[in-house]
Amino acid sequence: MKRTIIVIVLFSLLIFQGSALDFREYLRKAYEKGDGGRDLELADRYAAWSYRSDFSAILPQIDFEFYLPSYSNAIERYEGLGVEYENEYLFYGGRAILNQVLPTNTEIQTVFHYSDYTTYQSGDAEIDGGFATGRLTLTVRQYLWGSNAGFHRLKRWLNSRRESEIKRDQNVLNFLRSAYENYLDYLSLLRNYELNKGQTERYRDIFKATENSYKMGLTDLITYNRIKKRHVFLEMALKEAEMQLKEADKKMELYLNEPFEDPEKKIINISYDLFRECSPQAKTDSQKILLDNALRNYKLKRRAYEPALFGELEATYSAEGASSPGPLERDRYTASLVLSIPFANLSKVAGLKMEKINYLQEKNRYEDEKEIVGISFEKLMTQLDIYKEKIELFQVILPTLAENYRSSLSRFHIGAITLQELMDIEDEYISSELEYLNLLKYYNLTALEISSYVGNSNEIMEELL
Repeated sequence: MKRTIIVIVLFSLLIFQGSALDFREYLRKAYEKGDGGRDLELADRYAAWSYRSDFSAILPQIDFEFYLPSYSNAIERYEGLGVEYENEYLFYGGRAILNQVLPTNTEIQTVFHYSDYTTYQSGDAEIDGGFATGRLTLTVRQYLWGSNAGFHRLKRWLNSRRESEIKRDQNVLNFLRSAYENYLDYLSLLRNYELNKGQTERYRDIFKATENSYKMGLTDLITYNRIKKRHVFLEMALKEAEMQLKEADKKMELYLNEPFEDPEKKIINISYDLFRECSPQAKTDSQKILLDNALRNYKLKRRAYEPALFGELEATYSAEGASSPGPLERDRYTASLVLSIPFANLSKVAGLKMEKINYLQEKNRYEDEKEIVGISFEKLMTQLDIYKEKIELFQVILPTLAENYRSSLSRFHIGAITLQELMDIEDEYISSELEYLNLLKYYNLTALEISSYVGNSNEIMEELL
């Protein structure tokens, strides 16, 4: 019977350990169902549409207008002839307008106008039974002098494509940052509660023994009061640790959007090898994009205020018929050489000057950031090295500190060490346990910060998931 009970207990422990949530599974749940994954998806969708918005600037722009319906009535008089006509139209229709700006400094506009008349009376002509007209106007402008809007829009789109990649990379890092912080903060609170609980339970026994000894006159008042004070403060610390752990449980449930299982008390550190021989390329590219976009915005803004010389070709094609317009035929075309000199009022001049100053500020900021990026990157890499070495050191000394603590408890019970010596050993062990968890947090968050400079979030995700 006793043997059966032992087997059942061992089997239960195995089931309990097997059900513990490991860090990889936690990340997968956070990514697929949690708030972190939700925020990542929305951020990626926003970045994708932002990219498409810039892409649309180099595509043809099409607009539609519909007349539902339109009525027109006008009296036309011919002076000296004593003749007047009533022109009356009731029609449905619309028009489609297409604009295209090319990187060759060429602008194309196409307008197609369609009307379907149910009432058509013009002068002495009246058409019954329906009448339809169609008109296509094609205008092409080739700029010989003036800012090339199409080229600047193309460059801004190319910048947006690279910027979109960087933003997606940052979104992944933001997800990982929140996931690591939540998990390690929880482990710290859990370990703090466990250490407090074990310490408090031991001091309950020590306090009871000391209290009995004091009543029998075997312990002095000073020692009794010191142990009592330690016992009371530990009881209060345990209640606070328990409250913090319950709050952390609720926070993790909200983050994962499901009940939070007992976690494994270890994590997967981001590999240090991912950052060997790397450079802050993503951060440098991001600064270049900001500078180039400021230049493109200034050039596009300036275009509306500067003189321009362009050749223009305009052709019109028309058709009309009883039930449908029929085939379009060209009825006129015009070729012109145009010099455009915009009127520069104060509002326009102020807007242009502000855009130029913004570009110059961005240029100065870029020059400053080039140096700062390199310095910050080297500092982060040095900090990562320090955290890595400290973690390796703690992995060696923590088992020794734990063994010293267990040994000191036995020695205290037989009177081989004083209470103060026990407290010093105890505090050193507990603070080291919690410091180790903080080191894991700082190491991984620093690695993620370095990744934002490097742009290798995909490699980190592949390693972790």
